[in-house]
Amino acid sequence: MDETQRSFYGLMFENAYLREKGKAFETLFARVMGHGFVGDFEPVRPYGPKGDLKCDGFRPSDGTVFQSYAPDTMKLEALLAKMDEDFNGAVAHWGVRMRRWEIVHNDIRGLPAEAVQKLQDFRAAHQAIEVAECGYAKLRDVTMGLDLHQLEDLFGAAPSQRTLDRLDFAALRPVLLAIGRREPGPSRLLPPPRPRNCRTTPCRTTRPRFFARAGVVRNSCRTSSMFGPTPASGKRSPRPSGIVTRR
Repeated sequence: MDETQRSFYGLMFENAYLREKGKAFETLFARVMGHGFVGDFEPVRPYGPKGDLKCDGFRPSDGTVFQSYAPDTMKLEALLAKMDEDFNGAVAHWGVRMRRWEIVHNDIRGLPAEAVQKLQDFRAAHQAIEVAECGYAKLRDVTMGLDLHQLEDLFGAAPSQRTLDRLDFAALRPVLLAIGRREPGPSRLLPPPRPRNCRTTPCRTTRPRFFARAGVVRNSCRTSSMFGPTPASGKRSPRPSGIVTRR
């Protein structure tokens, strides 16, 4: 994987991290961890009346219970209540199986201070359990450590620098010809502009500098008969008042 591909996948991950919310973010996290810890990450889905037992993923090697929290908008009171509910619920449901608990969130700025204090309270109350948080930097580090075929599975194929170097007009010509042969799709035509009544409505298109270039100074917007004869009479119309010829 070259630098062009790394930059592409870095942007793709950042976009997905900021875009996905709720279950979609949980799915993104589970797929990344599944690739990053092959054989050592088990995604958990809700099932039956007990749901997921306060666990969105389990890593057997170190007994980590992962809990994802990715709302549309992070609100402090809801976050603290969710942390209390999920941590204490995981302690009750997983018992000695849980040696480590990690909250995964989608706030690229990090957790608020009160949430960090809450994590410290969990550590003090349950010293046998390691407590951690997983945000943008940690999840990105796992993502960018994946092999190319794993990144392609997550985000699709990315052009390499070698491919871009070989891209020239000859390669683009079939694409451009195909675009040129396509029938235009249906589109709504814009209505023509309504005619303005220059005697009552200021004319924005006839600026003073236009008349200056034409050799006149404009003091009035009645310009319909400035130049040339009128079609009906064939005679030159009198110069409107307010128009002074520059000599």
